[in-house]
Amino acid sequence: MAPNLKLWQWYKGHLPPDGGSPLSLIMIQPTRFCNINCSYCYLPYRDQKGTLDLNLIEPLFTKLMDAGLLPRQISVLWHAGEPLAVPVDFYRAAFERIHAMTANRSHITQVIQTNAMLLDQTYCDLIRTFRVRIGVSIDGPEFLHDRHRLTRSGKGTFGRVMAGVDLLRKNRIPFDVIAVLTAESLDYPHEIYDFFRAMEVRELAFNFDEKEGTNTQSSFARPDVEQRYVAFFAALLGRMVHDNARMRIRELTGALSAMNGTLFDHLGIASECNPFGVVSMDVEGNLATYSPELLDLSDADNNRFTIGSVKDVDFLKIFHDPAFTRMNDAIQAGVRKCRESCGYFSLCGGGTPSNKLGENGRFDSTETLYCRFKKQLLIDIVEDFTISSLTYNRQNRRRPAGIDG
Repeated sequence: MAPNLKLWQWYKGHLPPDGGSPLSLIMIQPTRFCNINCSYCYLPYRDQKGTLDLNLIEPLFTKLMDAGLLPRQISVLWHAGEPLAVPVDFYRAAFERIHAMTANRSHITQVIQTNAMLLDQTYCDLIRTFRVRIGVSIDGPEFLHDRHRLTRSGKGTFGRVMAGVDLLRKNRIPFDVIAVLTAESLDYPHEIYDFFRAMEVRELAFNFDEKEGTNTQSSFARPDVEQRYVAFFAALLGRMVHDNARMRIRELTGALSAMNGTLFDHLGIASECNPFGVVSMDVEGNLATYSPELLDLSDADNNRFTIGSVKDVDFLKIFHDPAFTRMNDAIQAGVRKCRESCGYFSLCGGGTPSNKLGENGRFDSTETLYCRFKKQLLIDIVEDFTISSLTYNRQNRRRPAGIDG
């Protein structure tokens, strides 16, 4: 089905060169509840139990398809609570419904991000049957993991997480990892690398304890952190290259890709700044776009950043909604300010609205800690490494035969 022309006109300026849909990720919240209590968690409602009504699946995908927003390939991420806190039959039914609706027009990859503590054999069977991509949240060796990823009674969770990891490995299920860095993690790059490499992790990704949502402080705000952060990722880059990238590190491969991309073209607006670059649905069926974290956040007057209920939303009329227009105008103003003031814009695309809101208090702002650590410093690290490697290789190619030293 061709995209609706009015909707197409709205977002066509933000599209990639092939003119496809701007949608790069669908995030669905199966439950707000989480069975643990991480010290850096940003989610405000993680004590609330309840499960998404499966009857909200059809209207979500129907409206995405009718608006021409569903691309030929996309991932559906189940996240923003502990996904395995709901029964396995929930996912079996959800996956079957999504496949029945989309099989003739889009390839859907189901992704679950989990703390792995509730994994059992029935879940492993589901993962293998539906080829679910699994991400495990674990912060590294026990002495780092158990500082922040705690039970509600304050006990460490490392043992139970590793039991889940062992079950994945027993079932020969490959998995990725997201580790949250705090300032104290930065002193242990080799311990962290060796730990995850021994686990045969496919891709290792790092977040840090961002100032966002209910997490009002970040250990990365300290003045000594930047230098330690650079040393940490420089060490990881050396290990990854020496190891022939058998374990990819998302932040480093992403920085390398962004740097290579600018040799041919400038990066467009970041997906989280793009209307409908990301679409998220919460457990009650409320929709959000831009940063997924906005789904459960509110402004100072307790106004939420959702764009309406999936049962009622009209993707055409939403562009005439004053609240949505104000939010989009503020986000795009922030993108323009980034473009005008930041030398890294072509490598970043304007930052992330949720981080601008959490750190600066407004969307129409520029640099954040997130920008500095997740974009700028990483670009500098891989650029310095690449230049150094190329210079070394060139010097060795030009060395006359038979001359040592």
